[in-house]
Amino acid sequence: MSKWIGAIIFSASVLLCIGSDARADDSYGDAVRLKLGSGFSNILLGLLEVPKNIISTSNQANVLLGITGGTVKGTAHALGRTLAGIVDVFSFPVPTKPITNPPFVWENWYTETTYGPFFQTSRSAAGTDMGRRY
Repeated sequence: MSKWIGAIIFSASVLLCIGSDARADDSYGDAVRLKLGSGFSNILLGLLEVPKNIISTSNQANVLLGITGGTVKGTAHALGRTLAGIVDVFSFPVPTKPITNPPFVWENWYTETTYGPFFQTSRSAAGTDMGRRY
């Protein structure tokens, strides 16, 4: 039985490595991997929005407003990021961009988290994005 588990783990790791040298947003696998990875990280690390917003609000206004308003804003964003992560994990087979922007909480620490557009397709190899040409 343990040989089967080892074979399954080995096969899964080989499948994850295939196509890892492709450019982002060029393949189905890359889009699905990004959406699933950001979804799981948003579920697990969504609470990091609280200190992120405390720091950001303190830098924009003052420390008192940062502690009070940043905590409230961070709690709302933590809830939003966690719920968006759940949606991304359950809809990962559909190759769309993650709901949150930035996709990971640790990216662009000083920018405010935004949500949407929901289920926007990634850039295709033809160079179009939602019907617009570049």
